[in-house]
Amino acid sequence: MIGNYRFFCFFLLSLVLIIHPLSGNIALSGDPEIVMPSTIQQNKTGNIEIFGTHEILVTIEDITKKEIPLSGTLMISKIPSGLYNLSAEKEGYPIEKQRVVVYADNTTIVHLDDLIQYGSLLITSEPIGVEAYLNGIRVGNTPVDARKMEVGDYFIKLQSDGYYNWEKTCTIEWNNHTEVSAKMVPKNGISLTPTPVQKTPNFTFIFTIISLVCMIFFIRRKFDHEI
Repeated sequence: MIGNYRFFCFFLLSLVLIIHPLSGNIALSGDPEIVMPSTIQQNKTGNIEIFGTHEILVTIEDITKKEIPLSGTLMISKIPSGLYNLSAEKEGYPIEKQRVVVYADNTTIVHLDDLIQYGSLLITSEPIGVEAYLNGIRVGNTPVDARKMEVGDYFIKLQSDGYYNWEKTCTIEWNNHTEVSAKMVPKNGISLTPTPVQKTPNFTFIFTIISLVCMIFFIRRKFDHEI
């Protein structure tokens, strides 16, 4: 009887050991919210495709540390399938951390667009049409309306022939609209802004007409008097 009971327990234990590895999902210990597919247990690799702003530095544990290029897309290939800690950082912003799962023979998509915050800037001047520079880069002629700018400090420079350069530092804040207005100072105190030309009456022509009329009047009067 006891022998049969031991055999039955051994049979159940063997059955559990056989069925358990074949389970479709395996929960990670210490992280019950993430359920890992059994594919990560195999010796295969996957990819991570990251979307974000240029110059964001992406670190995936000890596997890679790269900056997102100008294209805004960073592809990291042939990463062993599994769970990884990813961190993203850019100067002036807090470090963002998240956990990503790499599936075997698949590509995991990660978006980092929310890491960068934006504001807007409007630059106007008197007169209009002067050249505008932000941090040394020409951005056009005033008025300049920049709707999507990263938060931070910017050095503004305006310049135009015949005027002194105008310079100022402004701060772009998240989700705020900043307006900067400049009044250019002309060199030598002479404004080069075109002014409308006022036409003055031609007094010489008027005097000539009046003289002719008077002469005709006196000649006619003298002629009538002689008759």
